[in-house]
Amino acid sequence: MIGFLLRIPTDRRLATPVLLCLLLSLPAAAFALDVFSLWRRPELTIDLRPGVWVEYRTQTIEGGRQQHDHLRAVCVAADEGGWTIEILPMRETDGGSAPVPGEGWVFDLSSDLVDREGDLVDHLRRVVHWQDGRARVLPDEEWREDPLVAASLRASRDAVETVVQEETVRVIADRELVCRQFSLTSADTGRVELPRGVLIQIDRRETSVAANETIPFLGVAYAAERSSTQSNFIGDGSRRRRAPPPSRRIEIMELVDFGENAVAQLSER
Repeated sequence: MIGFLLRIPTDRRLATPVLLCLLLSLPAAAFALDVFSLWRRPELTIDLRPGVWVEYRTQTIEGGRQQHDHLRAVCVAADEGGWTIEILPMRETDGGSAPVPGEGWVFDLSSDLVDREGDLVDHLRRVVHWQDGRARVLPDEEWREDPLVAASLRASRDAVETVVQEETVRVIADRELVCRQFSLTSADTGRVELPRGVLIQIDRRETSVAANETIPFLGVAYAAERSSTQSNFIGDGSRRRRAPPPSRRIEIMELVDFGENAVAQLSER
């Protein structure tokens, strides 16, 4: 639920989850902070205009492993139908950071997004994957009907509890921003009928967000999500089956910089 936790995956099946990240605030995606919840949050403004950009560093911790990513999201075009967004993997240079040439994703989003309704998949009009300087438009059936993508995009869950916290000051590229802070807590219980019992799975998520309206996209300066999953068997099969071990995941996205007047890096030829 965090929002742009980002990692640009090479597996084309993950194209859409990347976008999700982006919508949140573009970060770390470690891609899967529950963008689905954040883009709907009334506490966050949606600011998508040609030229605005945000750059995030993200970190994902799971199973004793850490994943770091550095991405930039740019709104490169807008019309009555919606927006065109580029997600660019970044690399460090002597002068700071720069997009990796010929690599990234292009997403066309419907203007209906501002209504904050439905599933994110309903607002995604087109996906283009750029690799080695070549563009490939992904057929709708490839990303819409893929089980992994569908599960991600439609896994939206609403926060059960929202807590508003005291404002804080965050320094972004030498700019001091007074940020509103709030946390979201949600829980989801799944039930699977098995021949000799029932598998109960409980998912919990806690997301902390710091936001400022001057930041484009969703205004997210910082987001961190802690999620955990606990499974148990109930019934005659409980003695014969072992539930999966508990899992925990932490995703963090921090804004590096943001601005306006950016130009497209990926052009279709």
